Amino acid sequence: MITPEEQLAEAKRQLGFPGIVVICGSMRFVAEMAEVELRETIARPGKIVFKPVGDGLLSDPVEGEALKVRLDNLHRWRIDPDA
Repeated sequence: MITPEEQLAEAKRQLGFPGIVVICGSMRFVAEMAEVELRETIARPGKIVFKPVGDGLLSDPVEGEALKVRLDNLHRWRIDPDA
């Protein structure tokens, strides 16, 4: 019997959904991840490439921490949207 996950994967394949590449790493390596994102985008036409969004986007530390939590959750979803 085919699982719901397998059905979804097959439907995405039939509909031509692009594959996804997710880059993960410490924000200490944000510059390196940006380089990898560009390299992977060029090397994998038709794929969507994601990397974490950089820290320090807001000057207010409270707003910055709330944004970091939201961005971390979004990145985890990118890695495994079914989790």
